[in-house]
Amino acid sequence: MTRTCWAGLLGVLLSGCIGAETVECASGGLCPPGTECRMDRGTEVCVPATCGNSTLEPGEDCDDGNTTSGDGCQATCRVTVRPAPRDGVAVTYETRGGRIITFGGRNGVRVFDDTWAWDGASWSELPLTPAPRPAARHGAAMTYDSIRGSVLMFGGYDLDGRPLDDFYSLSDLRWYGMGPAGPRPSARAGAAMAFDRVRGVVVLFGGLTPNGVSDETWEWNGVEWFLRTPTAAPSPREGAAMTYDEARAEVMLVGGVNASDNNTWIWNGTRWATIGGLPTPTNLLGAHLAFDRVRRVPVLYGGVRVPDYMEAGGTWELRSSSWVERAPLVAPPPRIAFGMTYVDTLQGVTIFAGNHLMLDATEPTDPGYSNDLWTWDGVTWREYQ
Repeated sequence: MTRTCWAGLLGVLLSGCIGAETVECASGGLCPPGTECRMDRGTEVCVPATCGNSTLEPGEDCDDGNTTSGDGCQATCRVTVRPAPRDGVAVTYETRGGRIITFGGRNGVRVFDDTWAWDGASWSELPLTPAPRPAARHGAAMTYDSIRGSVLMFGGYDLDGRPLDDFYSLSDLRWYGMGPAGPRPSARAGAAMAFDRVRGVVVLFGGLTPNGVSDETWEWNGVEWFLRTPTAAPSPREGAAMTYDEARAEVMLVGGVNASDNNTWIWNGTRWATIGGLPTPTNLLGAHLAFDRVRRVPVLYGGVRVPDYMEAGGTWELRSSSWVERAPLVAPPPRIAFGMTYVDTLQGVTIFAGNHLMLDATEPTDPGYSNDLWTWDGVTWREYQ
């Protein structure tokens, strides 16, 4: 009998040869001999037949007595290597490297100073050049400069909860402290930041400073910072959602703590304006924005609605002149203080980590911090292990 060799069915990196012993899944997919096809969080996966019996067997890295991922031992009985659960993490997508970059965050016990990358298949903590290196922080602003090929990070809260004013660039496995002469944003955390691909500048708005909540608009051109002074601007706020809307060729901003308006704002490099008075979905705060480059729409996810701060925001898309709430059958647990970015290789908007404690009263002993990663493809959310 002729057997055809293969690798990697159903997203699991297993190998073998298709033959009479091959297991056929309900979806029509195949699992190799010695494995079973099981459901894990709505996705079919191939797992060793002995996986989940609490005994470490050949071919297993771990066996915790179940076939559920997200608890340190994956549904495939492989060890999960990923950043520790946290919120307040800075996240962006590095186009040149084809990977998500994360920095810092906190978990109630410590504030992190680690830099991680996710390449679409696995996590790895980057082996960085020792110095200079950003101090531990949470609530920093991060974006990717696709023209100069560098990840940029500004500010955040330090170990004592004080706003920082440092500015870093990550490229070639090294963080570079950016200390340009001349004017620059003051210390702040919770600022919104995005890269304008057409004008080639980073736009930074708002944040919490030692003197209160800011409504400043700053731009970085790769050499120096410029404080812009438009005649009209969004009200002072921290934790606003911001992205570069490629369809409009403008930076978009919504929501934020202390925001006095419920508008969808756009910045064209000269002035701030609202999109026809278009409101954000029901005073949503703590959400994140990303532009879906395939479907050409801004996507808004998560956060809470005021004034009760308990009702979770869902998945929204800006279609022409209105925000449309989507109702996927599968979705991430509600959260705040997470990271979100568009990932070219997955062709979807991706979220990472965050805190769901204040949004979920069903787990009173749950510390609330997460390290899960989900991608929205325009129809449903999918979790990646």
